[in-house]
Amino acid sequence: MSYSSDILPIFESINKIRDQKKILNEDVVMLLLKAKKAGLTPLYELPLKEARAEFERRNNVLELEPEDVLKTQNILIGDGEGKLPARIYWGHRCRHEALVIFVHGGGWVLGNVESYDRLCRRFANQIRLPVVSIEYRLAPEHPFPTALNDVKAAILARSDLAEMTGVGTEKWAIMGDSAGGNLVSASLLELHPHNHPDLQVLIYPATDFSYNHGSRLTYGQGYLLDSSLMAWFSELYIGGTDPSDPRVSILAHPSLAKSPSTLLVTAGLDPLSDEGLAYGCKLQNAGVSVDHLHCADLLHGFLSMPLALPKAILVSQQISHYVRKNITK
Repeated sequence: MSYSSDILPIFESINKIRDQKKILNEDVVMLLLKAKKAGLTPLYELPLKEARAEFERRNNVLELEPEDVLKTQNILIGDGEGKLPARIYWGHRCRHEALVIFVHGGGWVLGNVESYDRLCRRFANQIRLPVVSIEYRLAPEHPFPTALNDVKAAILARSDLAEMTGVGTEKWAIMGDSAGGNLVSASLLELHPHNHPDLQVLIYPATDFSYNHGSRLTYGQGYLLDSSLMAWFSELYIGGTDPSDPRVSILAHPSLAKSPSTLLVTAGLDPLSDEGLAYGCKLQNAGVSVDHLHCADLLHGFLSMPLALPKAILVSQQISHYVRKNITK
């Protein structure tokens, strides 16, 4: 049994969340039991190279087989030594009415285009617009603000991306998963509004390095993304940077009013849920249009777990329909 989630204006959504009774998602229970029984070594206890390989292996174990798409193409974004790898996806029934950029998660330390290939294939087929998945340089080899600067560079190259993908309009959206959601919003807050998309989609984003919100305490153990792993990510990514710096803790940014229209996606069993909700409310209070999709009975990272959590497919379809509707109208 699971909740039927709706995309609603954020304050209406929060009121609905308050009225919901907690129920158990049997698929989540089974996944957590299997993870506990497997006795997996925490990623932060592994050498970095092994941790990255294990992150990708675990992703693949929880994923479906890669969907067939019309075409993919590996490209490089930018000039000189700062070129960034990226992959373009043209899904079946692809239309060239707008561009979608995707920024992956992995705590600023793990992940790459390949890790999120299956999710991006689904999005390309579901959104029916060209999707460009970008890489950024990872910590600790490239600590803050390298990843932030890389995502900004990719955004500034969107006209080149539109040309490569065959998009003949200036309409575009950008999506970020977890750490990618943080980088998306932080980048846009640094850039002039004429470089902003029609829509930003923030999927269970990290928004606050400086404070232990209630959900971090409630769900910081036993729900896959645990407190020790988050602390490891933070140490490797921001190092000695003030955790309240608004370029990392976007919730602390003093002026959100020029942010683009936003779709916020949160998961109820996620340590990052409360800070994501707080960021959505702050955006709305600043005058930004914010719609919200809350998946009360799902975990952080669930969109990459459809084999274990079939509801992930329904949620990705909801997100995709919303993106297509709101940037091609």
